[in-house]
Amino acid sequence: MKTLEEIYKGHSMDGKAVGHGDKGTAHTYIPEYERLFTPFRDKKINILEIGIAYGESLELWYKYFNNAKVFGADIHDIEIFSDKFYPGGYKNDERFTIWISDATKPEFLDVIGDTKFDIIIDDGSHQLHDQIASYELLKNRMNPGGLYIIEDISNITIDAIEFEERHDGDVEIYDGRAKKNRYDDALVICKF
Repeated sequence: MKTLEEIYKGHSMDGKAVGHGDKGTAHTYIPEYERLFTPFRDKKINILEIGIAYGESLELWYKYFNNAKVFGADIHDIEIFSDKFYPGGYKNDERFTIWISDATKPEFLDVIGDTKFDIIIDDGSHQLHDQIASYELLKNRMNPGGLYIIEDISNITIDAIEFEERHDGDVEIYDGRAKKNRYDDALVICKF
């Protein structure tokens, strides 16, 4: 079985991601995700990514997890249904469930129905108010033992405190800013 790093590198050209976004190029998340996701790899899980753009990470999660149902949500379909990376985009791709809906709005709960998740990754607007809104909306849709991850934290000191105060369980902070000198290379990981 390939590691997450191997899968990610298998979709890059000249050090730039092709088909899996910026999680291992602009950001340093791939080793952290490998560490966090290894216990889930062979389990039947539901994984949701908010902010899917062209669908790059949906492919990554599909190839990494052996028994996962992969869900994606975005506020528009301009990118996900384009053929920039994949002919025809993902409009009719049966491997994924894609919701064109705003995961910060209460109506999103109607869209997802009674689905619960083991992993949620918020890679949406990267704005604290939206990240908080999505977390508050979806925290009760997490399965025990799950992970809710907020990517691209801009102000790790202030933003992380927001989630530590809102979350009843453990909160882990990953700070990779010094690795690539990127101000937003940080994750907040809420453990359920």
